[in-house]
Amino acid sequence: MVEKIELDTVKEKYKGAQARNYERTRTTHSTWQKENEIVTDYLNFLQETGEVNSVIDVPVRTGRFFPIYQKLDIYTVGLDISSDMLQQAKIKSENLGFLVALQEEDIVDGSPEFTADLVVCTRFMNWINFENFQKALTNITLMADKYIVLELGYLLEGEVNDSRTHRYQLNDIMETFDKLDITVEDKKRVTDESSDKRVFIYLLSVGGDDSENETTTTTKSWDNYFGV
Repeated sequence: MVEKIELDTVKEKYKGAQARNYERTRTTHSTWQKENEIVTDYLNFLQETGEVNSVIDVPVRTGRFFPIYQKLDIYTVGLDISSDMLQQAKIKSENLGFLVALQEEDIVDGSPEFTADLVVCTRFMNWINFENFQKALTNITLMADKYIVLELGYLLEGEVNDSRTHRYQLNDIMETFDKLDITVEDKKRVTDESSDKRVFIYLLSVGGDDSENETTTTTKSWDNYFGV
C-alpha cells in the first residue's frame, strides 16, 4: 500500500523556493493548461449570465487565475494556508495592477469569514483524505452564495488508488454533494481520456435562494477591505 500524503504535509509544503517556483515549474504541463482552459470557460459562462460578480479562490496559491478575474472585473479574495504563497500572489496582483484581498486561512479546520457568488478550488482535494475533503467542502459551501468550481479525482466501485494523492469513491462524492445540497451543473475532464486517473473540474450550484442579501453584505465588507 502506497503511503498517502496527509494534511500536515500539505500545510508545510509550499514555503520558500517551493512557493517562488510554483508556477514556473508547472505552466508547461498539459494538465495545468487544461485546468486554465476549463476555469476560463466556466468563468466566462457565469459572467455572461450576470450571476457572478465576486469570487473566492482557495487555495489561491500564487494567483494563477488573477488574469481571468481581472479581465472579467470580478471582486476577488484569495485564501491560502501558506504565507509564502500569499506573498507570491501579492506580487502577482501588484504586477497586474489588480486589487485582491489576500488572507491566510485554513480551509479544512478554519472558519472563513468571507462569502462570494463563486468559490474556485483547484489542485487541493487530491492532497487530503475523504474526512478532510468533507470538512473543506462544507466550508466552501458556506462561502459560496451561488456556485463552486471544484477539481476532483474519483474512483469507480472496486477500483483502488495506488498513488500518493487522494481520489475518492464516486458514490461517496455524490452522497456528500447531496448532504450539502450541491447540484452538479457540468463537469469537464482534466486528464486524458486514455488515463486511468479520472480528474474533472465540476461546475456546482449550491442550494438556497437568499444570495442577493448575502452578496450585498459581502460586497460592502470587501469595499471596506479594499479601502474603496
